[in-house]
Amino acid sequence: MRWERELIRAAREAAVPASRWLSSIPAFFLAPRNRMALLGTLALVLMIAGATWAIWRLAVPGRESAPVAMAGPAPVPAQDPVLAVPPPGVPRHAEEPGETAGVAVIVPEPPPAPPAPPSDQGAGTVLPVTAGLPPDPPAEPASSAEGLAAVALPAASPPWKANAVPVSLPAGQPVIAIVIDDLGPTRGPTLKAIALPGPLTMAFLPYADDLPNLTGKARAAGHELMIHLPMEPIDLRHNNPGPQALLTTLTLPEVRARLDWALGRFEGYVGINNHMGSAFSTWEPGLAVVMQDLSEKGLLFLDSRTIGNSEAESTALSFGVPAAGRDIFLDNEFEDPAAIWGQLRQVEQLALKRGHAIAIGHPHPATLQALAQWLPEVQARGFVLAPVSALVKADPAAGHLVQAKGADGDLR
Repeated sequence: MRWERELIRAAREAAVPASRWLSSIPAFFLAPRNRMALLGTLALVLMIAGATWAIWRLAVPGRESAPVAMAGPAPVPAQDPVLAVPPPGVPRHAEEPGETAGVAVIVPEPPPAPPAPPSDQGAGTVLPVTAGLPPDPPAEPASSAEGLAAVALPAASPPWKANAVPVSLPAGQPVIAIVIDDLGPTRGPTLKAIALPGPLTMAFLPYADDLPNLTGKARAAGHELMIHLPMEPIDLRHNNPGPQALLTTLTLPEVRARLDWALGRFEGYVGINNHMGSAFSTWEPGLAVVMQDLSEKGLLFLDSRTIGNSEAESTALSFGVPAAGRDIFLDNEFEDPAAIWGQLRQVEQLALKRGHAIAIGHPHPATLQALAQWLPEVQARGFVLAPVSALVKADPAAGHLVQAKGADGDLR
């Protein structure tokens, strides 16, 4: 066809100049002048390309080159910062205040210490390693408590004084202390005892429930607090002193553990008195453990004197524990109001005769009713009510505060 012939002719005409140009290339490169120009052009192109690549590497984020390693000392193997002593010339490690323990921070090497004087110790003696260790940190300022101690303020009062109910004892007036034992397990009678006018001394059994609440109410009512500590009676088979009682069959560490348990049941008390204890109060090893603990804790002891030959008060005084002894039980016949009133009259007579008396009662209905009537009356007649802490003594040479009267039983 005609158009095909035209296309072929145009192609042939275009191929003739191209073939002539290609045939001239070898001759161009063979000329020395042309070769030098070509090499210079190629070098210029490579320089421009290299500069462009470097600029691109620096301009694109995340394409930074790896850091160049600087010459320096060889790394030091990790060592225990306390026990390891670095050799001379190697940077030592010190723990900075406030940093996590064990994180080493390189600090400048201190100037070399002067040579040590010759030692007169034998060559085989091992001397403590101190060279190269960081210097002792400067002493920190004393805390507020240490600052107070540094001023040499008076020592804090022991708990038997700090927790005591303050009372004024006019000279020449008889003083009576009334202790109510067995408080805590029966809530109703306990609250009625707390409601009595005081100040009285309230002795709570340590195994009772809700003791912080009950003792707080008693303290708020103006009464003094004691722990009524269960101890072994003679007839343990028929008289159960309660959980965690101090028994003569315990080891001495067990006695201490039970005592410390009882002392941790509530706060604000001045000391303890024994619940039952006619057997334990004659066991010298156990008493020594109890009185040593009370002495260390600054507490007093009231001997309930549940047996005539009790050694509890004398042992307490021998350990420097402020102590006193019970004079009269109010309610051995707890269902007989007349008998209870008779005991109250004996308390008055003893106080008039010796200047003071300590009586123990229990939260029985007849006892609480008699005390509710008697307490205001006895004060109106010139007797002074006081807590037990006002009548203890701390001198073992002083003997008993007052002598026990009558055979009040040995199983209380």
